[in-house]
Formats: sequence, structure tokens, C-alpha cells
Amino acid sequence: MAAGRILGEMFDTPDYKLWVDWRSVVDNMRNSSLVTAEMYIQYVGSGTGAAGQWNGAPILTIDGKKHEATDTKVDTSSGQPVLLFGVYNQLVEHDPDGYKAAEIKGEVGWVLGTTLTGGGRIEGLAAMDKADVAPPAFSSNVLVPIKGKDYVKVTFTTKSDLSLVEYSIDGGDFIAVDYSGSAFVSFYIRNLQIDTVYSLVVRITKSGNNMQALSPQVTFKTSKVYVNDFVLPNDYISVKLGETAKLVEGVDYFLYPEDATDKSLTVKNTNSNVCSAEYIDGAVIVHGKAKGTADLRLSVNSTLPIYGVPEFRVRVSVKVPVEGVSFNIKQTTLRVGDTWQADYTVLPVGCDGYDVELRSLMPSVATVDGSVVTAVAAGVAQISVVVTADEKEYTDVCEITVVAAGSLDGYQNYYEPVDFLTENVLNDIWRNAQIIKALFDLQTKDKYKIGALTKPPQSTVGGVAQPYGGTQLADVKAVLDGVETDMQALNSSKIESVYYITSSYRIDSWGIDKAGVWRWLQILEDLFQMLTTDVGYWGCLQCTDGTPIVDGRTLAARGTSVAVDFASVIG
Repeated sequence: MAAGRILGEMFDTPDYKLWVDWRSVVDNMRNSSLVTAEMYIQYVGSGTGAAGQWNGAPILTIDGKKHEATDTKVDTSSGQPVLLFGVYNQLVEHDPDGYKAAEIKGEVGWVLGTTLTGGGRIEGLAAMDKADVAPPAFSSNVLVPIKGKDYVKVTFTTKSDLSLVEYSIDGGDFIAVDYSGSAFVSFYIRNLQIDTVYSLVVRITKSGNNMQALSPQVTFKTSKVYVNDFVLPNDYISVKLGETAKLVEGVDYFLYPEDATDKSLTVKNTNSNVCSAEYIDGAVIVHGKAKGTADLRLSVNSTLPIYGVPEFRVRVSVKVPVEGVSFNIKQTTLRVGDTWQADYTVLPVGCDGYDVELRSLMPSVATVDGSVVTAVAAGVAQISVVVTADEKEYTDVCEITVVAAGSLDGYQNYYEPVDFLTENVLNDIWRNAQIIKALFDLQTKDKYKIGALTKPPQSTVGGVAQPYGGTQLADVKAVLDGVETDMQALNSSKIESVYYITSSYRIDSWGIDKAGVWRWLQILEDLFQMLTTDVGYWGCLQCTDGTPIVDGRTLAARGTSVAVDFASVIG
């Protein structure tokens, strides 16, 4: 702000002092100043100042513009400066170079009957602050040092304080950028087209005078940004059979730099029978087709030769989801103290990724340790199997009947419910019973006696000892093997819940499977008991207290004193 005082003179009245105080504020935008001028008078004599009314209004002229006071009264009796009137914020234009010295004039008349008899005058120049009329200037050329796939960075420096920075692309509208006021200017232009030539003009606006300047036109071309690195935190993916999993860019794998032009991948699958794999919209889509594993090779499609082709491998494991669980044996009977290995199947066969827990719903009757059930006390207990997979539970229940330890003395029991036995199956079993009977009929004195399990005579042929029993022994063993084969075939058929205990295969010095003979006899006897008493259960029982007694046609069954006439069973 500029300011000053211009002194005047009073005609014929040296006791009065007359002057103008002025000040100005430059307006750079308009190359001008706002001028304020105030006219003052003061009595400086030895007596008393005059009071009255001017014969004409005081006048102030600023840069040729005349202003008259509206109040013509005057009173200088106090001896203090008296403001006659003022002109406020008159716009005074500067010269083109920004300089200005405005002429200021003041006039007063006289007051009749007072010492103010001659009037007065003021005249002088007011030198104002220079207006800034220079346009903004670039200190450096506009550069485009960084060009990406769809963006560029623009930089330049300026000598001027700027109020606004704008750019225009290809002659379009100017767009303002975020400018911090620094002499170094930088900004990004985004959302451009890849591999495209553009023309750029920058416009700057100077603070204070609002003057503008344009940069020379700059031409640039966007370019591709190639992938130079591939990061795969986890090289394993699991997918369920029939379901789909994804490897998502930016989540499951990362390509650098992040602004790469083309992030697409080529997927090679080493085992298309196990899974399908393809790249779609930033993700590798994997679909499980069959249980097994496959290796995926992921390679980047857009990379410079100097980088090489980033390739990573991912192991895919296709798992069979759990659908349920089922006890293979729904009911069984145990003696107190006996143990039973729980027999169950997690469905479907071959499924993966599950945990199994067996629980006793009546631990006072039967307890569970792992998969082994132990009979504790007489009663009925339910054993549940719980399979957990994918935060879901699948269950099934088996019923355990526990009886007193002495109720099945001398025998290992293994009872299973018979759901059904067809007429043909029963006929086959009775046919095998007749075969067993025929074996008893082979007990002749001149051969060997199965019932007594006596040692047959040793025979020699040409001085060479022959196996005990000769041909007849071999024939008997062949018949027994045939019976066992038939019964195993029965067991593997669709007959539900029919199971057989297979004891250790014991061969005595005679070469006869005594336990096998006894087992099949027991099967037939239990069948007979089932058919005649309609019990509904039949077991495969094996004597545990020694060799069973076989004497003629009688059989000591189930370790009791009750003898069953075997001939009546088959006859």
C-alpha cells in the first residue's frame, strides 16, 4: 500500500494550514489502484479559529475526477485538524507498464465575517505502487518423463506464483489439476488409451493479476507396461469333486508392477482327467473332475524378453467330499469284558478330509476308546460314530447288547442279525451240510477216523513214505475247501449283516484243519437252531477250551452237555 500527504496553501490567511492525506492499494488484475484522499484544515494562529459556512463546497480532484463535499460547514475553533471531506476507493488506472503517479487537487472558498477570507488550494502527485502486469513464466519445458499403459506424469517449473494449473489434451477443454503452489509442478493424466499418441498443452494462471500463459505443445505416446515378477504365496489348491475353486490375481497370486498392461495368464494342465483349468478375467478357474492330483503351469503372457517368462506351478488336489457314514454292523452282542472293533464306512468310499469320533451313549454299559468298544455291564448301549467334514457332522448308530460273562461259557461269540436268507441260499447251505455228513460216513476202520482224529497208518510206495491218509485224506481236505469257498461266496453276496469269524488257521501234525472242520459244523448247527426255533440270530462260534468232541454221528454243541444228533439235522 502506498500513502502520502500533499500540503496546500490558504490565501491571505497564514493562520490556517490546509492539506490532503492519501493512500492507495494496487489491483494487479485490473492494472490499477484504489485511491482514498481526505482533505484537512487546522487553525494554527494565536487566537481562536473561525466557524461558519463556506461560500462554496470544498472540492477534491483525483486523476481528473472531481468530487464536491456535501457538508459546507466548518469550525476550526478547537485548534485541532478538521476533516472537511474525503473520497474513498476511487479506481485509478495505471500505465501499461504498471506505474502510476495520480494528480490530486483540492480547493476551498472563504467564509464571510471570519478570518477565512481568501480561500485555499492543494495540488500535487501521488506515486502509487507498481502493478504487476507481467504474465506467468515457465522456468523449464513441460516434460512427460513417465509414460504408462494409460497414464503419464507431467512436470515443469515456474518462476511465478500461480493460482491455477490446467492442461488440454488434443485441443480439448482445459482441466484443472491439484496444484500445491510449489515452483516444481507435477501431476498425472490418467485414463488414456494404450499405445496412443497425444498432444498436450499446459496453461498457467498467475496469482495477483490473473494473467495466463500457455506452454508449447508437447507430443507423447502411451506404452505397454510389462510384467516382470510373479509372486505365488501358496502353490497348493484343494478342490472338491464336482466343485470349482479360484486363484484370483491380487488375492491368491500377484503380478508386478501392479499397473502392468496385460496380466493375463496361460494355463497348462498336466492331468486334465483330474481337473479342468482355465484363465478367465483375472482368475484361474479350477473344476474338480476326479479324485487325484494335477500340476498347473501358470505363465505370463506379457513380458519383455529381458525379464524372461515368469512361470509358476500349482499342485491341485481333487478330494471326494464326505456324504455320510454308516455302521456296517447295526447290532451285535458282547459278553462283559469283551471288546469289539467298530466297523463303519465313511461314504462315499474314498472320500477325504474328515475326522471320526466314536461315542458311547451309555458308557455304564459299553465304553469307547478310539474305535474299540468294551462291554462293561449287562444292558443295551448305543454307539454313535460322528464324522466331521467341512464344518458339517454326519452320524450313525450301532446297538450293542451286553450279556453276563457266564451266559456264553467256553465260546467266543459273534452274533449278527440275519436280515434275510433266500430259499436258494438255504438250499445251498443244506447241500453243504450233506457234504459234511458224507465226510462222517467215510469213517471206515481200514482208513482213518475223523471223529476220533486218530493218526492214519503210514504207507510206503517203492520205499518212499507217503502222506498220512493217502488219497482219501486229500479228498476230504478238498471237500472241506469247497465248503469254505461256497460259504465265503455266500458272505460276499448281497445278503446283509451275515458275517463269519475266521480264527487263526491251525494245522496240526495230521495236516487236517481241525478248527475249520469244527467251524463249518458249528455254522450248520446254528442254522439248524435258527430254523427250528426262529431265534433270528445265528453265530459263527469257535470252541475256546480245546478240541471239540466228535464221536460217530453225535456232536457236543456249544460246550453244553446237550448232544445233538447230527443225522437228524441233515436227514
